[in-house]
Amino acid sequence: MTDPQSFWTWFAENHTRFEQLNQSEQREELLDELLNRLHEVCPDLYFQIGGKPNQPTELIISAEGNLDYFGEVERLVRQAPEIPNWKIIPFKPAHGFDFVLKYHDIEFDAHQMSFLPLEHPDHPEAIGLRIGHKDYTKEEDQAFVTGTFLLLDTAIGEKSAAMDIDFMEVVTLPDNLEDTGYIELIKLAEYIAWKRGGDTGHGIPDTHQG
Repeated sequence: MTDPQSFWTWFAENHTRFEQLNQSEQREELLDELLNRLHEVCPDLYFQIGGKPNQPTELIISAEGNLDYFGEVERLVRQAPEIPNWKIIPFKPAHGFDFVLKYHDIEFDAHQMSFLPLEHPDHPEAIGLRIGHKDYTKEEDQAFVTGTFLLLDTAIGEKSAAMDIDFMEVVTLPDNLEDTGYIELIKLAEYIAWKRGGDTGHGIPDTHQG
């Protein structure tokens, strides 16, 4: 194991090798090298590199939603130096719901999914979600749960997906959504903001005791 400072010293000396990564003939080798260096700090940390044209390159440090290692992400990013043309970001940021994710040959499109808020009588502050997917089957429950989490991880961000959602289950999407209290999944961030005390301007969503 190595300390965060050693990792950043190495990265500061080599950061130009990782710019324009997608155009590099050594892309896979560079990705492996960076991951190996990161795993020397903590084997449960991962990364993404990207960014927009004419903007600083982003290095995102992630724990892949594992709460046990969120502290390691924060500790590492906190010690990051200023590196020209780079932005170091803790946790995968929210990208919204305008994408379709495919996992185990199942398509997850938030525009075709809805959620039913669940409330626990002993823990009214907790956020529980019953998420409906039109193709859900009990036989593939784990694939649907994992795929749904990956969808939320990208849509609302790694930190919110892991820390704001206390319980989640996936079920078959009901036919008569108007009569069930389900809310479009694309409104989940608004619901979380309301539940956590934020003002979304959309009123209080209906909730279901479950």
